[in-house]
Amino acid sequence: MKPEQIAQSSCKAVTCQSMEKAREALDDGQKHFKVENRNEERAMLLEHLLKLEREHGDDTSIEAAEKRQPKREKKRRVIPGGEGEDGQEAYEEYMDYAFPEDNKEQQNLKILEMARMWKKRKIESSQ
Repeated sequence: MKPEQIAQSSCKAVTCQSMEKAREALDDGQKHFKVENRNEERAMLLEHLLKLEREHGDDTSIEAAEKRQPKREKKRRVIPGGEGEDGQEAYEEYMDYAFPEDNKEQQNLKILEMARMWKKRKIESSQ
């Protein structure tokens, strides 16, 4: 066996014997990628967690892992310095992930953003 295969097989054996440690390691990695805003890596870790739970977990842990899975979304962003056909800004489409645990935080941010815009319009209209 090559050293890489030994390391990989020993890692699998530890993961099978200690699901708590595996969950903790995947959760730590998921939190790390969340801070760095690396959604694709976060999604991969959560997908791996679900796979492990299906192989070695119980119904409750499988359901919890399924609830944490992100949904893929198609989004658009402006291409800096790019112009479209009509002289308008050019956009590109890309795939991103929407994580259920982030929705609560995003809703609060949207409310704050709407309040800021309302205040800005109020100040502009009073001048």
